[in-house]
Amino acid sequence: MKFGKLSLSLLCSVVLTGCATDNRTGCGEYFAEDEAPSTGVCVREVKSNSNVAALIGAIDLDLSMLIDMALENNPETKHSWHLARIAKAHVGQASSAFYPTVIVGGQVARTESNVPINKTTRQITLNTAYYPSVEIHYSLFQFGASRDIAEAAKQALCAANCQYNRTIQTVIHDVQKAYFALCSAESTVAAHEHNLNDAIVAHESAFMRYQSGLISIQEYLQAKANKSQTEFELERSRSFVESARAALANAAGIKVSEAIYVLHPVIPPNTSDVDRSIDDIMSDVVRTRPDVAAAYANVRANKYISKAALAKIFPELVIGGTCSRKRHFNIPGNFDNFNIFVGFTWKIFDGFKNIYDILEVKEHLGIARQDLRAAELRAQTEVWTHYFAFKSANKQLQAARVLEQSAKESFESMETSFENGLCKFTDLMSAQSCLANARKQRIVSENNLLTSLSDLAYSTGGVVGFDLIKNK
Repeated sequence: MKFGKLSLSLLCSVVLTGCATDNRTGCGEYFAEDEAPSTGVCVREVKSNSNVAALIGAIDLDLSMLIDMALENNPETKHSWHLARIAKAHVGQASSAFYPTVIVGGQVARTESNVPINKTTRQITLNTAYYPSVEIHYSLFQFGASRDIAEAAKQALCAANCQYNRTIQTVIHDVQKAYFALCSAESTVAAHEHNLNDAIVAHESAFMRYQSGLISIQEYLQAKANKSQTEFELERSRSFVESARAALANAAGIKVSEAIYVLHPVIPPNTSDVDRSIDDIMSDVVRTRPDVAAAYANVRANKYISKAALAKIFPELVIGGTCSRKRHFNIPGNFDNFNIFVGFTWKIFDGFKNIYDILEVKEHLGIARQDLRAAELRAQTEVWTHYFAFKSANKQLQAARVLEQSAKESFESMETSFENGLCKFTDLMSAQSCLANARKQRIVSENNLLTSLSDLAYSTGGVVGFDLIKNK
């Protein structure tokens, strides 16, 4: 089993933190629209290494490599990015109202006129004509409706970009948890292998002592049953490894394979605690979580939509013009026509449709506000839960390590005493069972610590990172 430093996982905390600069100052081309207002979180293009997938089966993959694979191959990131591109297209569609509409056309016509001159004579005239035409229409004033619709589209774009950021964080979080689960499952297998070795030694010792008449048949059978139970636990833990491997492959967006080998993290003897109070983190989470920022952007978008719906009940001032040139093949000269107009349109009555449109958008605004409140409450609840879960997991790991060391020393001492005839065989079995449970508890505690730290980083939007896993 190979191990690597967990400090390289600091890369994912940097990605989780996102970009805190204004998008107009070079946040990267991955932000879909430069004119979208800054919310403190913007979409950054994550450069992924397409050659990393070729390393499967060749080397043990660390967490940064797995995250790199996931960002390149996981369909969720691409799906969310396409949604952001659609939102960018909506901004362009809404901004088209600020430009005139230009229609260019042309026509070639063949006409035939049949005019009677008298009862027996008719005059037939054939004429071929062609003429191009240009029409221009421009909405000069609509009480700000076009502007509000464009601003609403920009806010929707900002929300889509923030949701894309959150998708990146979600993918990274899923990879982290799946990676830690696989490492824990493999460590559990190693622990059961140690337990099986201890059980085999105890069974062989019990067999020789039983033949020598030093222990009873019941004690020997207990040692045999303990060995069989340990073999069962070992095989069951191996099946958990493959389930965890499949979950990691799914999170990374790659095909599951037995060749997916991971480099286990090394947790130092002493880990740091969160150096910020829960109140400080909860006050910052509403500014750092992309999904909360997206909820704010949705509220602003619905406000602009409400203003645009209200403006549409007023008249619209338009200007325009048409120009055409007509030419006949059998008539010399050109016939030019021009038309320039300024007018307004006002829909006085449409069955109260505009009124109900205003009522609808107001209700959508109310829904967006409640969604924002729910997002803030959800973020604060998650931070509170994962904050104290990490602090507890940190202490549990320290206690589990002490417990394992104590159980190991107790087993070694009991083994020596049993060989010297100073304790019963049942005491040795009890010490061996305690050591096996202590090993399992230490592995579970390590996984809980890493998972709770990942959950805390995810719930804070990247305020807390893996730099907490370091020596004090």
